[in-house]
Amino acid sequence: MALEDFYEPFNLQDWRNVPDGFGGAKWEWSDGIEFMAGIIFDGSTEARIAEAQGVKNRFTIMTSPTMNIEFEDVIRRVKNGAYYRITGDPVEDMPPEQANTQFKRVSAEKVDRP
Repeated sequence: MALEDFYEPFNLQDWRNVPDGFGGAKWEWSDGIEFMAGIIFDGSTEARIAEAQGVKNRFTIMTSPTMNIEFEDVIRRVKNGAYYRITGDPVEDMPPEQANTQFKRVSAEKVDRP
């Protein structure tokens, strides 16, 4: 089974300016580029201890190395509508070029609707 078999659709979130109904405008998130990624929840004892100390990086997101995903980006999981904020730098955690499967791996935290 290939890594891509675990991928599912996500949307990169974009800011957009929309009318607020009172003659002004407000900023809100909207779906941008759809891309495929895998997500893993870290439920280890170490992760639970870290969470109790304020660390929220409980998810790992894996996607194609060509996907431009960056620190502080917000993505939405299509399957359940959950939002995740990227909390790591994907460039620092890619497999060596010799690896059979290439992917970006980043840490993320689940967030309320932005």
